[in-house]
Amino acid sequence: MKVTKLKLLRLQEGLSQEQASEQLGISRGYLSQIESLSRTLTSELKLKMAGLYNVNVNDLN
Repeated sequence: MKVTKLKLLRLQEGLSQEQASEQLGISRGYLSQIESLSRTLTSELKLKMAGLYNVNVNDLN
């Protein structure tokens, strides 16, 4: 199974999908879909993720 960059960033912060999704204000299922690249990341969510994962927004591309 391929680990996407988004999942790797979450894991580097020591967060479970449940913890990250709660902090981002989305469902765990939605986060799972984003991490598996089956859903598109919105600009608003990209900003939230960059803050949560302590990276630049451009690092999420």
